[in-house]
Order: sequence, then structure tokens, then C-alpha cells
Amino acid sequence: MRVLWVSPHCWPDYVLRSPGLGIKSQGGLVGVPHPFDRFRPSAIHRRALEALLPDIDFIEVFNSHTLLHSDLAKAQRLAQTNGLLASAGSDAHIPSEIGNAYVEMPEFSNQDEFRLALAQGKIFGRRANPWRYMVATLAKLAKRLKKH
Repeated sequence: MRVLWVSPHCWPDYVLRSPGLGIKSQGGLVGVPHPFDRFRPSAIHRRALEALLPDIDFIEVFNSHTLLHSDLAKAQRLAQTNGLLASAGSDAHIPSEIGNAYVEMPEFSNQDEFRLALAQGKIFGRRANPWRYMVATLAKLAKRLKKH
């Protein structure tokens, strides 16, 4: 989950149990990154996404590390069907990946201006090299195997 305009102090228990509600009550914005990426364990589960839908402000419709175009298309359809703002993310883990995906949008200085700017924004991006993803996955697996 992406959260904007929420103070960093500890959230009360109800925020952790129902993240969307707590974030909204603090004046924050809620976004969901790579919602349908079937190769990413951190992708939100369908039931959780449906439960949070009323609280979601924006959804990532392009992520340079999402391998399947159909996963991105699903996110785009969800945004359009539910009137959600669309965003993009590079998921840069190395310097050469910075800027692989981004949104060009007008300047803004608060939440309301951010929403307007994102609505006017244009998404740009290129897919990351899938071999990079596979190498990173193998490195994680090797690290786990060393622990055992």
C-alpha cells in the first residue's frame, strides 16, 4: 500500500486492523502498487483489495517490474471501472532502473492539488529487463538456502 500525507507517528490499533479507514481519518491518500502482479508475493490479495476499494484513491496501472501485460491491463480496468486515479512505479532497486516508469503531472502543494495533478498526469515507462528480475529472485533463493 502507498500512503501519502499521513504523519509518521504510530497509528492506533484500528488503523492497523483497517488501514484504509485510519489513513483516511488522518487526511491521507491511499494507493495500491502492482495490484495484480501474479509473480510478486507482496501484491495485495483480491479480497483485501475489494475490502479497501472504497478507501483507495489511486492504483498503479504501470510498474516496470510487472512481467505480464495482462496484469497491468487488469489494473487499468480496475482504475477505469471504479473511477480511481492511475499511477506508475519503477520499483527501482538499482540506479539504472530509476525512471523506468513515472507520471508527468503538474506541480502540486497539497492533497487536493495532487489528485487534480495525477488526474491530468501522463504515464510513461518501459519494462525492466526480465533477466534482472530472475537474477534477483535467484539471489534471494540462494540467500535463504544458506540460512538452512
